[in-house]
Amino acid sequence: YFYIGLNDLSQEGDFVWSSGKPVSYTNWGPDQPDNGATGGEHVGHVQLGVWWDIWWQSKGSGLYELPRSVFHAVCEDLICYPGPGHEPLPSSCITSKPTSGPTTAPTANPTSAPTTTPSLSPITEGPTTSPTWSPTTSPTSTPTTAPTDAPSTAAPSLSPTSSPSTSSPTTSPTSSPSMSPTVETMICYNSNSMNWNAHEAEAVTWGGHLVTIPDASTQDYIVNDMGQQSYLIGLNDISQEGTFVWPGGSPVSYTNWFTDEPNNIGGNEDCVFVQSNGHWNDVSCHNIEQPGIYDLPLSVYGDVCHLYDCYSGPGKDPIDTSLCPSPTSSPTSSP
Repeated sequence: YFYIGLNDLSQEGDFVWSSGKPVSYTNWGPDQPDNGATGGEHVGHVQLGVWWDIWWQSKGSGLYELPRSVFHAVCEDLICYPGPGHEPLPSSCITSKPTSGPTTAPTANPTSAPTTTPSLSPITEGPTTSPTWSPTTSPTSTPTTAPTDAPSTAAPSLSPTSSPSTSSPTTSPTSSPSMSPTVETMICYNSNSMNWNAHEAEAVTWGGHLVTIPDASTQDYIVNDMGQQSYLIGLNDISQEGTFVWPGGSPVSYTNWFTDEPNNIGGNEDCVFVQSNGHWNDVSCHNIEQPGIYDLPLSVYGDVCHLYDCYSGPGKDPIDTSLCPSPTSSPTSSP
């Protein structure tokens, strides 16, 4: 999916374009906008051709509206189009990537809007109450720095600020014997946005898999800990279209599909992610990059506690965080 400029950051339910242009057209998806299960969905994104409101710190691609005059300054970094009814853009980038920004570009931080943009004059008419794209309660970090981290109040000592250089092994086992039903497990959240295949491979490296959600209590536990974020889970129908399975071999006894899902749009949606509203959606295993949630053996906690946010799971005693070594220490073992 990708972000567009529509938002109701200033006033809940009153959607405006960030450019200041009037909202004369919408293309909302079913039951949208819904502001999520617990509120906080203040920005718009396009998914499967229709619009959804989503938590403003979720990661995704974005579409920009820029002055044509900056084309050669951005053409090596962005894919640009003229838009309907406009003359074609230059056929190629005629300059190499500049070492510094063009003299006409704004000098402020990229997250701030330029004070004047003659070719995009409607921006100057936009609302002045939300220039920094922050809701009334601002997070401690900007949306570009790991916006999908789990809330620190859930497990204060499990919010890593950096990853040790010995983060993960270079080889992956072909199977996960440590994930047998008798082995105690934990749920770990990887905030790095990767596709389903990459997340599953990383989880297998540590002896686990992308998470299995066997019942409503596990679903509620994860949603409550993760908040209004989207993330990949283990469910997939890679082997047989329409027959969804969990990667660890657990039976599929519970699902929480969104309306009209799974729908296999384009014929290649074989993996599953949880939307910010908590409902499930089938997506491409290759093209969609999101954070991921893993089932890992509790025995590797000391090795991964600075890489992921880990939780014991519903109905279990909290993880003993004293087992997490100092960030300057090397992991004592590898899977």
